[in-house]
Amino acid sequence: MKSPGAISDFARDRDSDILDTCRRVMASVSHIRIADIAADVASSPARRFYVSEERATAVVCSLLKGRDALARMVPLRQEMFAEIFARYNALRSLHPRLSIARLVSMVIHQPAPKFYLAPSSIYTYLFRIKKQKRNETRRQRLNP
Repeated sequence: MKSPGAISDFARDRDSDILDTCRRVMASVSHIRIADIAADVASSPARRFYVSEERATAVVCSLLKGRDALARMVPLRQEMFAEIFARYNALRSLHPRLSIARLVSMVIHQPAPKFYLAPSSIYTYLFRIKKQKRNETRRQRLNP
């Protein structure tokens, strides 16, 4: 479990990916409704699985031991880890000598079929990104 205020190693990449996808979605629609945009972004393909290597490895190890690691997760997380586990098993058959951690790392850096985030989370990310950009611009203007 991450501690409050912790920032993921991939947070900047995830935010950039969400913003790029949002721009692409907005360019393809004639009428912009943020709820629809957020839903479209959430279901769009992502550049990778946005989960840490440590967490993904821990879940895959639990699944390999036969534990029901997905039972207490929200449905989107269950779906994401089920996809990671399926891809792990496919890679394992191709590369049986590689470690679990290495295979999981390879899997989570592959393109993901979607962001595995709720539209409300996408909405929150978009406004946080917008606020960060505004603050950066303000800082640059005040400290040339």
